[in-house]
Amino acid sequence: MPLHVSSVGLEVPDDFPQKPYDAVHARVNSSPRDAVAKFEYGGAWNAVVYRFVSCARSAETFANSFRTAGPAPAQPERFIQEDALFGFFVNGLSVIESFFYGLYWIGSMIDTTSFPVRTGNDLRDIVVHTTVKQYIARFGTCPLTNAFGRIGYMNFSGKFIDADAYEKWKGGRNYLAHRSAPGRALHLNIGGGPQVEDSWLGLNISLNDQLTTTRRQWLASTLAELTNGAAIFVDSNL
Repeated sequence: MPLHVSSVGLEVPDDFPQKPYDAVHARVNSSPRDAVAKFEYGGAWNAVVYRFVSCARSAETFANSFRTAGPAPAQPERFIQEDALFGFFVNGLSVIESFFYGLYWIGSMIDTTSFPVRTGNDLRDIVVHTTVKQYIARFGTCPLTNAFGRIGYMNFSGKFIDADAYEKWKGGRNYLAHRSAPGRALHLNIGGGPQVEDSWLGLNISLNDQLTTTRRQWLASTLAELTNGAAIFVDSNL
C-alpha cells in the first residue's frame, strides 16, 4: 500500500521509511534555521524521496521485463531492461548520497566548526565518507552513527571501508554511468550437470529476475536504519 510523504506531497512505495523521514524533516523545520543550510538540506532531503521512487520503479520495470522476456530479448525490450538497470543503480546510489549530504547540513546547523560550509571546497568535500567521519568524531557512538555500519566503517587509520553491498552498488553505478552498457554472458546447459548462471559482463553480477529485487531490499532496509537513527539524533540535538 503506497505511503504519503507530506514534505513533498508524493505517494511512495510501502518499503520507504516514511515515518522517520517525515519526523526528521518536521524536527529540522521546527524552528528558524540559517537560510542557506535549510535550502541545501531541503534539496537533499527531497532528493532522497525522488531517487527512491525512481529506483523502485526501475527495479519493478526490470524484474517484470525479465520475467516476461527473459535475459536476451530483442529490441526494443532489451533497451527497456538496460534503461531500467541504469536508472536503478544510478538512482539507488543517489538515495544514499543525498541522505548523507542532507545529514551533513544538519550537522552544520549544530556545529559549523565540525561541519564547515564556508567555501566551494567545503561543499565539494561533502561526500558519504567525510560525513561519516565528521559525525563519529563529533558525536561518537549513538543510534545514528551505529547505523553507518550498513554502508561501511572507519578503520584504525581513519580510512572509510565500504560494506560489501554498498561497494558493489557503487561499482555498478560507476560502470554504467562512466564506462559502458555491458553485454551479457548467457549459458545453456547441455548434457546435465549444474546450470551456470547467466551474468552481466564486467560486473560479476548474476543476471536473473532477482537482480534488482534483492538490492532494493538492501536499499530500503539500509535507508530505514539510517532515517530511524537520524530521527532519534535530531530529536536530541536540534
